[in-house]
Amino acid sequence: MDESPYWQVKDDIHFRFCPVYTPSKTLKVRKGPCLGKAWLLSTLYRKKGYDARVVYSSIKLDRYLRRRADCGEMAAMLGHCYAEIRMDGKWIRADTTFPSDYEVGIGIPITQFGRGIKGFTYYNKVVIPDNLLNIISSGSELIMPFASGLFSMFNDKIRKYERIGRKINCINRMSSTQGLDFLE
Repeated sequence: MDESPYWQVKDDIHFRFCPVYTPSKTLKVRKGPCLGKAWLLSTLYRKKGYDARVVYSSIKLDRYLRRRADCGEMAAMLGHCYAEIRMDGKWIRADTTFPSDYEVGIGIPITQFGRGIKGFTYYNKVVIPDNLLNIISSGSELIMPFASGLFSMFNDKIRKYERIGRKINCINRMSSTQGLDFLE
C-alpha cells in the first residue's frame, strides 16, 4: 500500500478556508479546504493507477474537538470532504484535511491513512462526480468575498495551532535524539 501521496497532501498542503482550486493549482499554492485537498489526493492516486474518488459527508464534531480547536458550537455539525482510495477490493478513507502539526497543536492523535479524524463522526456520505468538482471549483471563488471575514478568523486559529504543533514536534524530535538534557 502506497501512502506517500497521503502524507504529501496531508502535511505539505495547508488546510485553509479558501476557494476550491483545481488539483494543479492546489499543489502550486500549497493550501486548500478539505474538498481541494481531497480532489488533489484522489488525482495523485489515480495517476498511480488506483481507483480514487472524492466523498462528501456530513460530520459531527465531538465536544472535545470543538473545545480544543477553539471553534465553538457553530461547528458542531458540518459538511466535509475526503478521498477514498480502492485498495485490495475495499474503499479506504484517506482524510488529509488537517496537517499533522495542526493535529498535534490541538491535542488530537495524528490521523493515519485509512482512519477518520479523531473527534469526527462521519455519516450520509455521497460520492462527488468528477464533472461536478470543476463546477464547484469555478464557483467557489465567487462566494469567498461574502465569507472572507469569518474565514480569516478561522484561518488565523488554524495557523496558531500549526505553530504550536510544530514546536511540540520539534521538541519531541530533539528529546528522542538527544535525551531530555536540553530542557534543563
